[in-house]
Amino acid sequence: MKRDVEPTLVSILDDISLAGAALKRLPPERLPRRASCWPPVIHDPRESYGFKGDPEYGPQRFDYGANRQPASQEEIAALDKLLDWLFWLNPEESKVVVMRSFGMSWRAIGRRRRALGERNSNHETCRRIFGVAVATIYDRLLKQRAAKQTVVKAQARNARA
Repeated sequence: MKRDVEPTLVSILDDISLAGAALKRLPPERLPRRASCWPPVIHDPRESYGFKGDPEYGPQRFDYGANRQPASQEEIAALDKLLDWLFWLNPEESKVVVMRSFGMSWRAIGRRRRALGERNSNHETCRRIFGVAVATIYDRLLKQRAAKQTVVKAQARNARA
């Protein structure tokens, strides 16, 4: 059984960065071009006519993400937590939290928000929005922990009686 650990701001920020790492490691979405009854064929330039890996034909520079590492269990757990936390935030805050979890700079987040037509979207405002979002998550986690502790205490009192 997991021990109930008090949430800290550092642990919340760590979970947000781990969730971003998990999102980055997801496989790219590929939509089929058209429906077919044939099994999928993976086309590779190395199978093309005349291609060889020697210097006469050029070096092999084909990277299709085959070496992409899958997300770890910690990253997936952090992503699950983050998805739950995003429901506690308003849409503006959740967008900033997700963009920051991907590792975007504050100025890039501000540019993205300006492109989406958001007002007051400079980097300082984005930092403040992120800070408010993390504080909201922290407060909700503390309230949840306090509620769990009162339930456990009540169950312990009932068990003794």
